[in-house]
Amino acid sequence: MGAKVSLEESEDGQTTVVIRLSNKVHSLKGIRETSRSEEPQKLDGENETAERDTQLSSNGPKHLEVNEDVVVKAVTAMIEEHLADANLNVQLLTELTGFGTKLIYRRVKSVTGYTPVNYIRQLRMRRAAVLLKQGRFAVSEVMYMVGFSTQSYFSKCFSQTFGMSPVEYARQNVQQLP
Repeated sequence: MGAKVSLEESEDGQTTVVIRLSNKVHSLKGIRETSRSEEPQKLDGENETAERDTQLSSNGPKHLEVNEDVVVKAVTAMIEEHLADANLNVQLLTELTGFGTKLIYRRVKSVTGYTPVNYIRQLRMRRAAVLLKQGRFAVSEVMYMVGFSTQSYFSKCFSQTFGMSPVEYARQNVQQLP
């Protein structure tokens, strides 16, 4: 079981983080209680106790709880909602979601392969790429829109992610507006 995270752009230029889950969840409260106790419990609308799936990784099999992707979904939603906030960090995510720091770290790392800090950065970079492709904003505007306050650090992170500077990326990928 794993989450598929993607960015989708609507016709009006809005970008949305889309997370596709394989399980239906009926109660976030039940999930938080399950997540905090780390024991599989019965969820509203679920049969029996929470099943465990096995995911193979380079370190061998990992057991993931059914509700694991819901933690990542909640974290991703909060990141997307607060993307422009330069102070967005794991501590703020714990306050916004109600999940503990260790739980967020473990779940985000196991589902996405990124630490929470790197996951925030990746979502920011993907959003920056979408905005730069639109060609409606200057690089400095995009930088602020995705939560960076220093142009050199934004350029460094962007170059590490996409192999070119934000200016080069915009020049090569700008979409022709109708």
